[in-house]
Amino acid sequence: MINIKDKSKCSGCTACASVCPVKCISMKADAEGFSYPCPDASLCIGCGRCIDVCPYNGETAPVPVSAYAVRTGLEASSSSGGALASIASAWIESGGCVFGAAFDESMAVCHIKADSDEALLRLRKSKYVQSELNDTFRHVREELDKGQKVLFIGTPCQTAGLNSFIGTDNSLVTVQLACHGVPSPGLWKAYLAAFEQKLGKKISSVDFRDKSAGWKSYRVAYGLENGVKRVPFDKDTYMLAYLQNLSLRPSCYQCRFRGRANADLTVGDLWNISEILPGHDDGKGISLLTVNTEKGQKVLEQIQDTVKDMMCVSVDIVKATSRNSGFAADIPQPKNRAVFYADLQYGGDLLAHMEKFITRRSKVGKLYASLHRILSRIKKSMTE
Repeated sequence: MINIKDKSKCSGCTACASVCPVKCISMKADAEGFSYPCPDASLCIGCGRCIDVCPYNGETAPVPVSAYAVRTGLEASSSSGGALASIASAWIESGGCVFGAAFDESMAVCHIKADSDEALLRLRKSKYVQSELNDTFRHVREELDKGQKVLFIGTPCQTAGLNSFIGTDNSLVTVQLACHGVPSPGLWKAYLAAFEQKLGKKISSVDFRDKSAGWKSYRVAYGLENGVKRVPFDKDTYMLAYLQNLSLRPSCYQCRFRGRANADLTVGDLWNISEILPGHDDGKGISLLTVNTEKGQKVLEQIQDTVKDMMCVSVDIVKATSRNSGFAADIPQPKNRAVFYADLQYGGDLLAHMEKFITRRSKVGKLYASLHRILSRIKKSMTE
């Protein structure tokens, strides 16, 4: 029977709960708001399948070896260059279904099944909250058993968990996101309520990567009844806690799966496009796509054949991933992370509590950083 003693060794992927033949394992949130498997010993039959399926007990996946800069024409409605949106759309057109993260009616993030272009719209854009998988793995198995082709999109640990649960199946293609880490669903729910109280208005939608001010200067756009509240990412309390690693799951800091080929494809942002392909740095966003398997290569070739005027340029994978923390081996854990969650009072003055832990740069600091970037580019251009 699975027993989580070290929370840094559990990503909450649900593989153990999904494989249990008597369904004696449920996923329950801890005090931080992250879900972990909780077995009922009185129902356990001792089969050990929950332990065997855990991706932490399997072999470490290899690292990706090839990478591409991709833009498909859907960048305006995507967080980066639209690679994943085009892959999902082509998959639907070929008769398959897609499982990915979406906001539900309560603004929680959970995995849903999409089998139409309209449903796919809910899967678009980045969502910086750990998605609740619930029975998704079982639903994927049901679709595969019916002969349906399935495209699964998730974090590296989620795709690793699904692959361990499903095993080899040619009708399943997995796409992992270049993942910096995941904040707590409990924190997100509490933050949303606190921010609504501050605004005095109900929030009906959230776009974590609104590009109305540019791809690299994105803002968090909160949809309100009478308009949109846009907050620059480096001023938004929730995003700062995320980007400064305060709100991440314990397993995210020394992640066994980040930067490795746990899926057929990996999709993220090519943040350093100005260094790698400067002629394409127009501020609209561009995807970084790594091909990890033969199945992944076939998917890429499929969208190249179907997407008109698609840009797909081979890039050096080491350089391309160097500025994306979603490919980093480890993420630094703040010393005050434990205190951040230990003292967190869901329902108290949450915004004030979070502000005590995040760091905001002064105007002078921002100006210095901008000048440093400009001088670095000038120096680089002079040495080339």
